[in-house]
Parts: sequence; structure tokens; C-alpha cells
Amino acid sequence: EKNQYETGSRATPNPPQQQMEEAANELEELARRQEQLARNLERNRTATPAQRWQQEMLRRDVEELRERLERMREQASQAQNQSGTQPGPHSGQASGQSGAQSAQNDERQRRIDELQRRLESAVRAMNDADEAMRSGASPEELQRAADEAQRQLEGARDQAERERQRAMQAALDDLADRAGEAYEQQQAMEDRLQEAIRGVDIGNNSLNRLDSGMTLDEEYEMAAEKRRLQAALQALEQDTRNTAQQVEDEQPRAAEALRDAIEELRDAEIEARLAVAAAYIEQGEAVYVAGSESAVTEALREFRENLQRAQSLTESRQD
Repeated sequence: EKNQYETGSRATPNPPQQQMEEAANELEELARRQEQLARNLERNRTATPAQRWQQEMLRRDVEELRERLERMREQASQAQNQSGTQPGPHSGQASGQSGAQSAQNDERQRRIDELQRRLESAVRAMNDADEAMRSGASPEELQRAADEAQRQLEGARDQAERERQRAMQAALDDLADRAGEAYEQQQAMEDRLQEAIRGVDIGNNSLNRLDSGMTLDEEYEMAAEKRRLQAALQALEQDTRNTAQQVEDEQPRAAEALRDAIEELRDAEIEARLAVAAAYIEQGEAVYVAGSESAVTEALREFRENLQRAQSLTESRQD
């Protein structure tokens, strides 16, 4: 059976936060171009061939953006369906987490649908403006059509900006949740290890293996858990670094908190400690690493709290 730690990073090559940031930036530029075109029409009172071409290009750019959002929605839906079919070792807990994640994905897709509807309204308004230009409409009708296209496009831009803010917060929430999961897994392993070696006879040596209070299978499984946790932390560290870079401009304090969290984790050499612990446990020498488990657990607890601090910095700013 596989758990979430065996799948590595949860982030995709083009995560929702980055996709929505790109969409919001593009809509900002499109709205600016539409506003400039409306101003030119108001000044000239008639549409030149160049302005008709500009309106057509604007409409095509908006339609292309709408199609990209549709593909993004389909990819998110496929990812949700795939994750929902994978079994987990802790069915009750996994079921609860899956349900919460499904609700979040449904809400996010609902908001993307709303953005797409706004883009569709913008495309219709831009079609009307294009038709008004081509049919020789009166200056008043031409201006109304251009103004409506601008208004619809600005509405889509504002919707994309709100969704970008939500995606940024969701990315930080996910980092904090994953750090919490890593801490809880390490705490559970420490508890199991301490319970197993309590009262064992260290001098009882058989085939060069020390008595750890665990069976061979249990030792191998815990070693594998340590390595999975190590891989999960590597992925989490990279995702945290990427997120810090993405939120740098708008949330500099949160970005700084994320980088500080990474540095503290690296200074504690937790990934190396996990690798060493896995090797010792696998060799039947768990008693030699049991004393350092509390330091690893404490470092992961601090990492979780540091990511939660970065998470709260963005929440307070949005409030």
C-alpha cells in the first residue's frame, strides 16, 4: 500500500496558484488594452481599420485565455478523480482528508466556472463592439459597445485577481498541512520506537543484530517509513521554496518566513538524520538512534509552526 509520502511533491509543474497568477496578469493587460481602445474611440468618434483589427485581436486573446482555463479545470477534475481512487493505509483518516480536499476542489472549480462565465460575457460584449465597428454604428452606439466590453473585461480581471489571492492562500495552507502531517508521522514513529526498545536487553546479540523490540518486518517497515518521510520533506522543502518565490512581490513577509523555515530545517539536518535512522533501524540497530528521535520530532514541530506563521501572515494581510 502507498501513502501520500510515496508520491513525492503534491505540486504540479504548473500549479493552480501560478496558473491563476498568469491569468490575472494577462487579464490586467487585456483590460488595459481595451480601455485604451475605448478612449481612442471616444476621441475619434469613429473606428479606423487599425482599431477594428485591435478589437478583433483582443477578442481572440480573451477566447484563448478562456480555453486555457477550461483545460486547467479539466486537469484539476482528472487529478481529483485519480486521487479519489487511490487506497491508503489509514482508510478512516484518508477518507476524511479526501472528503475535505474534494470539497476544496469543488469550490475552486466553481470559482473557475464563474471566471469563465465572466470571460464569456466579455467575449460577447467584444463581439458586439466589433460588430458596431464594422456596421458603421453611430458614435454613441460605438462608444457604448466599447465601454461595455471594457466593463465586462474588468469584471473578469477582478474575478481572476480574487481567485489568485485564494490560490495563493491555498498554497500556503497546503504547505502548513503537509508539515503537520510530517510532524505527526515522525511523532508516531518516535512513540513506537521508544515503546519497542523499552526494557530490551541490549547485550542480547543474535546474528550481529541488536534486540530492538521489533520483528524484522517491523524494522524494515519503519525504515521504509523513514525514507518516505525523507522524500516527502525534500518535496515539501522544494515546494516551500517555490511558493516563497511566487508570493515574494505581494507577500514579502510571508516569503521571508517561508525561507527562514527552510533554513532552520536545513540547519537541523533532518533529512540526513532520517536517512541515518532508516539505515540503523534496517540493520537491527534501532537502539542507537532512539535517543536522537526527539530532536527530529522537535525540529519538525518547529517547521510546522514556522509554516503556520507564514500562513497567518497572509491571512492577516487579507483581513
